[in-house]
Amino acid sequence: MASKMDLSAAIDSVIAEAEDMARQTAIPKSKSERTKNIRDNRQNEKEANRREETFVLNNDDSNTAGSATTPQTESEPVSPALAMIIKQLEERLNEK
Repeated sequence: MASKMDLSAAIDSVIAEAEDMARQTAIPKSKSERTKNIRDNRQNEKEANRREETFVLNNDDSNTAGSATTPQTESEPVSPALAMIIKQLEERLNEK
């Protein structure tokens, strides 16, 4: 019986704390306040995606124009078929 009362008291305190936090963060905003930074946020997201999805143009670290070989996805393993295709492309490019 005492453990049920302790559990009930703990649950009530957690609920009260969550309600207090919700009241502090739930400030109603007008539509214009919620949407005024959409263009800036969208532009920032596009720039971040461009940095993440860049291609390696040369084997060295320079950004000079060259042939695109592989995307910079070091965290993802390359499938054997894709590795074979990349190897064949590199061989063809080196022949020219």
